[in-house]
Amino acid sequence: MVVTETQRTKTLAEILKGSIFPLRDLTPAERIRFEDERIEFNERRLIATLPVLILVQVAMVVLLFGPSEGAAEGFRRGIWWVHVTTAPMIVTLWVTALISARKKWRLSWLGDVAVVASVLLGMWLSLTTHRLLPTSDSYFVALFAVALILRATLAGAIVGFLASFMLFVLFLNAVQPGHELRISFTATSFTATAISFVFSRALFVAAGREFRQRLTIERQQDELRSWNAELEKRVEAQVQEALLREREARALEARLRMKVRAHSQELVQAILEGTPEDEALTPGSRFEQHFIIEKSLGSGAMGDVYAARDIETDQPVAIKLMRRWDGMSPSDVGRFAMEAAATAVVMHPAVVRTYHVDVTITGRLYLIMEFVAGQTLAQAISTGRFDAAQSARLGSVAAEALAAAHKAGVIHRDIKPSNMMLTNAAPGLRILDFGISKLAVPGSAYQTVAGQIMGTPQYMAPEQILGTSAATGACDVYSLGLVLHEMVRGEPTFPAKNLGDLMRAHMTVLPPSLREQFGDAVPEELSQLVAKCLEKEATNRPTAEEMARALRNIADTLHAEPLEKIGPPRHANAQRKVDGMAPTMNAASGDS
Repeated sequence: MVVTETQRTKTLAEILKGSIFPLRDLTPAERIRFEDERIEFNERRLIATLPVLILVQVAMVVLLFGPSEGAAEGFRRGIWWVHVTTAPMIVTLWVTALISARKKWRLSWLGDVAVVASVLLGMWLSLTTHRLLPTSDSYFVALFAVALILRATLAGAIVGFLASFMLFVLFLNAVQPGHELRISFTATSFTATAISFVFSRALFVAAGREFRQRLTIERQQDELRSWNAELEKRVEAQVQEALLREREARALEARLRMKVRAHSQELVQAILEGTPEDEALTPGSRFEQHFIIEKSLGSGAMGDVYAARDIETDQPVAIKLMRRWDGMSPSDVGRFAMEAAATAVVMHPAVVRTYHVDVTITGRLYLIMEFVAGQTLAQAISTGRFDAAQSARLGSVAAEALAAAHKAGVIHRDIKPSNMMLTNAAPGLRILDFGISKLAVPGSAYQTVAGQIMGTPQYMAPEQILGTSAATGACDVYSLGLVLHEMVRGEPTFPAKNLGDLMRAHMTVLPPSLREQFGDAVPEELSQLVAKCLEKEATNRPTAEEMARALRNIADTLHAEPLEKIGPPRHANAQRKVDGMAPTMNAASGDS
């Protein structure tokens, strides 16, 4: 790289500015803190070094006291008077430093005064020595000593070094008659003074740099403590959520046992005597004396869903009411009860909670569930496609919920956009409809019978279609991979004209590569992860926990917002392809 003359000049100017004003980028509070540290540093150094200088001065006063003969008399008497007159000043500095350190006086001038006093002492000793021997060693030693030991301000350094040099040159003319010697000592003194001044400022700048480094480390430590505190809060919230879910599950289990014992005969009789017709609940009517119906949320083949309000707590709830009809089978009742059992054991904020399960006096089973406001992911995809960051963030939350379900022994088996609700409250997503989920723990009372395919054809894994093995968590991973693929593309992964073509696509057709279709808009890591989730062989897919961790890393790398703040799809669809294969299927074919 070629460095221009302008760049070189600018760099030298920055270095010079940093040497003269090393604290220019600090805040006022940080400058005060640095000054406090400088004062404390000088106090410690003065307390430690001045006693040595005082002892030397006392020794010199004692040794040089008394008469002498010849030319040495003036030299001895001069040195003696220098020490006698300066020793009280040095003692005063030492006592002041000692008291200031104990009483926290914060004397900012103390270090500068010590620099001036020490340099002047060395200067007078050298000038006095010139009467007998032409040398400036004492002055040079004083210059380098104070530069090394004390941390002077810019003003203190200028007065201590530069002003003392001017005084030295001025008085040198009086004590040194030789012209050549004066020129020589002036040159060497200037060099020593300049070097000492630069050395002093370099140490000051180094101290400022070390101070800024400590500030940076402290800021990083504060950030780390803040992150740790936030992490502890999140962990505590998750622990509390887990404990709450555990209590709810135990309470629900206890209520179910009590209801079974108290109303088993009434339930059987009511179901046997029920009529095929069921009247819809109307807004404003009471349900089971505890709830006010507000509106209908939807109807299906098995029953109806209503928005209601708990009279006792004034909290909104959702009521899922199962229909009664003559042909109701035990599997229908089991599927309805499955949703209550599954949502009771899964402890994750992205899973809708079930508060209560019971049967009406007319023989209709019902669930009281958490009411979730928002729109389904299917509705959101119908308006456009999501970008990679949005998809990764949503996928990470969904995969975390599925990982919690799998850990609890629950396989959802019907993951699809219409069963995923987007909300404005954390965690931003709720997984709905555990009605055909499977409790994978041995001995579970709720199991689908052999010869059934459970799921929605558009989102079923190949092993679900074949029915060759029990449903595992890999089925949910495959379905979620299809959902992510559809979010990025804005259309189903396998558009098909009929059910047969759709099944064959799941079994044999590789999904289109997101990377090849959208280029750099989709990171290679996300494209490969989705492809891995859509492997035809279940054992080649990642677990839900691995999927959640990978998607979370991708979302963080892309700086994705939290899911509850992620907003609508970023790319509008001109026309969304719909294949008509959305309904959940419960057909006789193979094992599940």
